[in-house]
Amino acid sequence: KFAQPRTVPSIVKILGDPDFWARIMACETLGRMKDPRTLPYLDKMLGDSDAKWAAIDAIGTIGGEAAYTTLAALLRDPQSEVRLAATNAIARVQDARVLRSIEEVSKGDPAIDVRIRAIELVREARGGGASTEGGGATVTSAKITAPMDKLLAYARESGASDLHITPGEPPILRVNGALIRVQSKPLPPVQTEALLNEILDSVRRPILERAGAVDFCYSVAGVGRYRTNVFRQQRGLSGAFRCIPNVAPVLADLGLPKHLDEVNTYHQGIVLLTGPAGSGKSTSLSALVNVINENRQAHVLTLEDPIEFVHPPKRALINQREIGRDSLSFAAAMRAALREDPDVVVVGEMRDRETIRLALLAAETGHLVIATMQTTGATATVDKLVESFPTDEQQQVRVSLSGSLKLIVSQTLVARADAPGRIGVFEILKSTSPIRTIIREGKTFQLGSAMQIGRSQGMQTVDASLEELLNAGKITIDTALANAEKRETFEKLALGGRKQMASVANAEGAHPGAAAANAIAKPPSIPPPDPNAKASAQGPLKAAPKPDAPPAAQSPGIAKPAVQQQQAALQAQQAAARAAQQPPPAQQPSPQRAAPPPQQQARPVPHVVDNRPQPPIQQPPPLQRVAPPPQPAPVNDSPILAPAEPPPGARPQPGGPVKKVSRPRITVK
Repeated sequence: KFAQPRTVPSIVKILGDPDFWARIMACETLGRMKDPRTLPYLDKMLGDSDAKWAAIDAIGTIGGEAAYTTLAALLRDPQSEVRLAATNAIARVQDARVLRSIEEVSKGDPAIDVRIRAIELVREARGGGASTEGGGATVTSAKITAPMDKLLAYARESGASDLHITPGEPPILRVNGALIRVQSKPLPPVQTEALLNEILDSVRRPILERAGAVDFCYSVAGVGRYRTNVFRQQRGLSGAFRCIPNVAPVLADLGLPKHLDEVNTYHQGIVLLTGPAGSGKSTSLSALVNVINENRQAHVLTLEDPIEFVHPPKRALINQREIGRDSLSFAAAMRAALREDPDVVVVGEMRDRETIRLALLAAETGHLVIATMQTTGATATVDKLVESFPTDEQQQVRVSLSGSLKLIVSQTLVARADAPGRIGVFEILKSTSPIRTIIREGKTFQLGSAMQIGRSQGMQTVDASLEELLNAGKITIDTALANAEKRETFEKLALGGRKQMASVANAEGAHPGAAAANAIAKPPSIPPPDPNAKASAQGPLKAAPKPDAPPAAQSPGIAKPAVQQQQAALQAQQAAARAAQQPPPAQQPSPQRAAPPPQQQARPVPHVVDNRPQPPIQQPPPLQRVAPPPQPAPVNDSPILAPAEPPPGARPQPGGPVKKVSRPRITVK
């Protein structure tokens, strides 16, 4: 609205107004005008404790070499809040030195919040997938003196997802899904209890003594956060620690389809992330929240047990509540969330009926609910949601769920074949008109077929995801077989792969008969035999054409496969050898065929074809059919010799109809 340059002096005068709000609005207005002449006046406002935040943002919006120089100096300010604001502002400056300055902040800033934000900006500048060595940590395990903190830092440096502390065992790391023992002495029960008591405060220790287990999130300064569970067992006090990444992941890093960022456009409904324990549901949940945080001005309220990813506000307002510390239960937190003006409610896990009921209520009343559940598959998720309620309420729940459900993402992790680590396999169910009808009518067994039909709309089955990863060479056929829902398709692929491997091994000479096997297995590579060519002593067997064969049988245009041709050649040679050993049959005056000579055992056929002329085989004369002599017709004129009348119900004989003969009636007086 202030496009005229003559308005700049008037706004600059407002920078000296005694009202702090007027000074803040003047800085924002100068930033929107993007006039480089105002940079010296904005530099003076950096000493104003009230307006310096607006001045830093305005300098980054104006940009230019002078703006870069000012903001680069602020990256070394002693206050972490100023460094964070300068990092966000310098990222908007168009200068070749910006990326290098942000990379230096991501590696050397003492504040983990500033460092994490710098890592995210570097990843965005490089188009995603940027390397974040150490997970954003600047303090290494060698510089830490506390034993428990040292172990946790070492676990993150080793790329482990979990750390286990158990009496009688050395520390155990889970790397890429496999448990690996650290090369150290076993920890006695006294030492494990001392290690775990270091991280228990006055609030968590009574819960452990009363309940036998406690969940919380432990943070190591300069390293990162860990989801922690301390529990008592037979051998003493034990602990399980899950390493939480410092940088919120993006969809591309997790292998999730890019079109899932449409969650940012949902304004109401329910989105479910499901999978077994340890399948990465919390990581995917954090990625979806990060999408909303970067693209939407909304109030996001998270309910977690405990808080894992700490989301710094970007465009959205994010408030994170921890169950057990900030609220008694998920149900109580959900009940209170409806009165806290949220746009998006994130539920760490829907465990009980009351939480599910309140989540459905929030989705129906205009809120977007994103939650996780420990189920495998979209069909099992819908069934569990419905079956959590009594029988008389299940139909109402089906109707409510069919209208509120937006998306179900079911995931699991499998071993990679192209690189160390694991990769996600995803099943995606989106709400369409057929899907809503299936859920409302309770025909969840049809969801699998509906997902296959809706592949063009962004749906995906587990088998389709496995097939895609298999074709890309990211997993093996054995991994696909172990995780497939319908093994028939992958069993055929496995059988074909084994046959191909066997043929390759034969071609490489795995056994002495490899060459012969390849010659039979690949008929197109063997040219058809030439009937006019002479057989050589070292060439393959070739059958000479028969003298009485019709021309069509000898036509070179009709080529038989190599195996059939070799068999025909062998049969022809055997017949020729038998004919050479047997004398020609004598001519018989009788038209009857003479008895054939006894069969002789065929001798083995040599590898060289005998080209000597063979005597012609004399064929016997054709047989002539002789008509039988005519038989005289029988004479039967006497009625006594006539056949008797058959009894009633008897079938007529094949000789013809039976004649009835009249007999004289005899009367006895």
